[in-house]
Formats: sequence, structure tokens, C-alpha cells
Amino acid sequence: MDREKNNLAEFNSIQSEFGYLLSLEITRELNDLGCTEYTVNLILCNYPDHHNSKLLLSFTGVKNLKLGDLDGLVKNFISITDITSHQLEGIRYSVKEEENETFAFYCKTFRYEVL
Repeated sequence: MDREKNNLAEFNSIQSEFGYLLSLEITRELNDLGCTEYTVNLILCNYPDHHNSKLLLSFTGVKNLKLGDLDGLVKNFISITDITSHQLEGIRYSVKEEENETFAFYCKTFRYEVL
């Protein structure tokens, strides 16, 4: 199993511990050609134990970002699917919040870290 698939499997095994959105950050980088690349960072926590450990998710090369309703305290279930076989240029993953359709996008890379 390669590193990316292992990363995805590990994320899937721990994500249920961190279902509540604490922070959503969207940044954009500009290059000399004016082309842009977006990065999305999410911080998730467990509720009501939101002062304990948190999960940072970082996605780079984000495209086709769609945001839904962010109001309310609802548990999120994030689905990250490797779509490399679709042969979309610069895109490796489809990311979607499944339960409440809070967000959806495509990205080039993702990483996670327990804080």
C-alpha cells in the first residue's frame, strides 16, 4: 500500500473521533502568471470535549469548492475518495461532507494531523 493510500486509510479510521467543525480556512496563492491555487484547512474537534485534541485537515490544489450551510452544531462525516483513475489534471481526491452537505471539492493532496 503506498503512502497516500495508507494516509487515507488511517484518516478513515480516526475521523469519527473528530466530527465537529471548529475552523474553516480558505487561502489562495497567486503565481507569476496570475493562476491561483486554493488551500483549505479544517480543524475538527469532538464535542463536548472540544478543549481536548483536535484534527487538522489540509487540502491543497482545491478546485470546484462548494460550501453549504455552516450554521448549527452538527456532526460531520467527511468522505475522501481517491479519483486518480478519472485522469483529471491536477486532481487526486474528491472530498465531500456526506451528512449535511456542508462542503464538497476536489484536491491534489491532503494531509491530517492530530493536534
